Amino acid sequence: METPPITMNKNICNHHLKILHVIVKIDRQLFGKYDIKEYAVMEYLEKFPEDIAAPEDDEIILVKEDDGPFPKKIIKEVIKIAV
Repeated sequence: METPPITMNKNICNHHLKILHVIVKIDRQLFGKYDIKEYAVMEYLEKFPEDIAAPEDDEIILVKEDDGPFPKKIIKEVIKIAV
């Protein structure tokens, strides 16, 4: 699974958020250690072609298996976007 390009993430952030613009880069190699699963939206849409796929669907959904908070240790970088 490949992470969408940072420019796409910035575009999504600029489009959907109006007050605070932040992107958090995370260390995907730590997902197993913290019981985090990732699911690609595009893989789901390929199974259900009647759903409309858009470039914004090239994203990853993260699920914390134990229902706890995501650990701060997976954060590699915080990028603030000037409005």
